[in-house]
Amino acid sequence: MSSQSTVKKALEKESLREQEFGYLDAEAAARVLAEERAKTWPDTGTDIQPKPRSRMVRWVLASVLVALILLAIGALWFAHAYFRENTAIINPAVQYERSVAVRDGLHNTNTDLIYWRGAFHLVHATAPAGLSAGESRLVLRRSTDTGDWETAAEFRASQGSGIRKASFAAVGSRLFLYAAMATAPFRESTFMSYTEDGNNWSALVEIAPIGTVVGRPKTRDGLTWYSAAHSPGTGVTTLLRTDDGLAWEEISEVYQGGAQEPEIEFLADGRMLVLVAVRTGGSPFSDRGHTVIATAFPPYTSWETNRVWNMPLESPCLFRYKGDIYAVAGIPLRANNRISNALGRRRTEIYRVQPGAIEWITDLPSGGDTAGAAIVVQGDQAFGSYYSSDVSRDWPQFLGEMLPTEIHSVEIDLTSLM
Repeated sequence: MSSQSTVKKALEKESLREQEFGYLDAEAAARVLAEERAKTWPDTGTDIQPKPRSRMVRWVLASVLVALILLAIGALWFAHAYFRENTAIINPAVQYERSVAVRDGLHNTNTDLIYWRGAFHLVHATAPAGLSAGESRLVLRRSTDTGDWETAAEFRASQGSGIRKASFAAVGSRLFLYAAMATAPFRESTFMSYTEDGNNWSALVEIAPIGTVVGRPKTRDGLTWYSAAHSPGTGVTTLLRTDDGLAWEEISEVYQGGAQEPEIEFLADGRMLVLVAVRTGGSPFSDRGHTVIATAFPPYTSWETNRVWNMPLESPCLFRYKGDIYAVAGIPLRANNRISNALGRRRTEIYRVQPGAIEWITDLPSGGDTAGAAIVVQGDQAFGSYYSSDVSRDWPQFLGEMLPTEIHSVEIDLTSLM
């Protein structure tokens, strides 16, 4: 029997009672209705209103919806950034040949190259992919033609410290190797080793000035060697000098202000040029990344500086050809701040450098995490090395820093740069 007919009968019963006694017993009618409804529970009528959701529940549901939308957008962007094809701009006038020197599934960085005693010597840092700086080591390879490379030596940091940014100098009868090694949190110093036969290397020892990273040494006369060094702790760039490769002395301060990995070269008029990359200010949102070009006449104690904004040439290698200075360096395509740099793309590029200007010449095939170039000039040819992520892709920098990178060997016809 339906609840509707039951209620109808109850009302009829009360109507009869009203006719018999002359009044309507409201309490009795309500009691009868309650009893009849209890027999037919659950009641599907509309007399019970739904309880409204609380403000907190509505806020949580909205937040979950927004998070899901943002997650979907992020996933789409990541898929695009991972699979997009590389768009490096290669100047067709530049003649070069490129090959992969090292492809071993590791994260390889920071190369240097020298021709010494009939062979090319290549050194680079390597570590497992995934920002494992504490497990890094230096690998030294040797080749007579930059085609086939054999491993000649390895260098490891003590106590699991990171080791990186190695550079060569052939001083006298010895080949020196200098490398940056972490000695404390936010502190690095330069460690040195040398060989007299190319096979047997001395133990790595820390050299003065303590707390500075010695850059690639260069000489103008084969007697005195110079290096632009920087202090990771203070951001100050200084010029160092040595006569034997062992003892270094500071002769001047070049620049203050967050400098990283400076490089030197000699101009035709006798001046020294120092190129200094300043990525950004202290804040991740700072957009002050630029390149400082400092010049000085001997004895290199008074410096004149110029700045090129929004073009920080990182880990640069400078070389001279027929009076012009060229740079091979890594650069973020969006040189705004640390966040946009990490999410943006990078290239290794070739530039012509003047005391007050930088002129782009060409990209090299590169992308993801890329920089760390080195050049050896022989006549009209330049033999070089640099590292890069997979050059078929155009990964953002942060992804390239976590995945394997390759060491590339390149031979450039220098006449095509002019």
